Amino acid sequence: MNHNVFVNLMYDASFKAVYMDRANKGLLINLINQILPDEVEKVQDIIEYLDRELSSDISLGKSSRLDMICLTDTGDRVIVELQRKSYSTFMDRCLYYMSDVYRRQLEAGKDYQDLHSVYLISILDYAYPHEDESQWDSDHFISRYCLKEIRTGEIGTKKFFINFAETKRFTKSLEECRDEKDFLFYWFLHGWEFEKGSTPEQFKSFPRMRELVRASEIAAFSAEKKLKYDTEIMTELDQINYEMEQKRLNIAEGYASGYSEGRESGISEGKLEMARKMKAKGMSVKDIAEISGLSKQCIEEL
Repeated sequence: MNHNVFVNLMYDASFKAVYMDRANKGLLINLINQILPDEVEKVQDIIEYLDRELSSDISLGKSSRLDMICLTDTGDRVIVELQRKSYSTFMDRCLYYMSDVYRRQLEAGKDYQDLHSVYLISILDYAYPHEDESQWDSDHFISRYCLKEIRTGEIGTKKFFINFAETKRFTKSLEECRDEKDFLFYWFLHGWEFEKGSTPEQFKSFPRMRELVRASEIAAFSAEKKLKYDTEIMTELDQINYEMEQKRLNIAEGYASGYSEGRESGISEGKLEMARKMKAKGMSVKDIAEISGLSKQCIEEL
């Protein structure tokens, strides 16, 4: 059972308890607008929460499972999700989901001009890998992707934007936070650590932050919402613990069965440790393999 005063927003159950609650629509709009790029019009209102599971109508096609799809007052769709796991095909997965949502807008008889924008916002519990890691830090932890002309940088369409809030890059202390976006993501990462009545004084300058603190308080949940939250957070934590234990066992088995082969093939503990550190920093499996000389399978199992 969870005994914290506030939810940890970096868990799926907590994120949904706060941001999927219709009573907290203003918080969701604020989160979206803090992450969307300046090139697009900010969301003013959300008029509907669409079906989160889109069954594929293509033979043998994959279905789309999303945390939240919001329909704005202008007809745009905003996909909002929390992503804890890192994997090499994540961008492909994002494009697949967005294309599904985009395509489903057009009913028979409508023209392409009737298509509205689709934006994806993913709160990542890791640092998405970039070619130049020096460009990314606590002031630049939100990466945004769109269709652009390669030579001039001209945006081809403003109807598709992929936005990643890479929370592992945000390392500011409370004293280093300067604006609402800083305080928002500080709360995402550290809000669960606070006791009731001890929340930061700096939040008083931002009405939405005060509202977020109240919405994150577990004791303020209704009995029905509290029961649902407790059930989902326990299930999620059990799954996380299971996956961690399986990973530990797989690594232990790999060491036990492959230690001698590894030595003979030149795989040293030093190489493995170097690969672990590069992986922890968010480097891609491909880059780690090129630098370390280890196989992709070996790196993925670390």
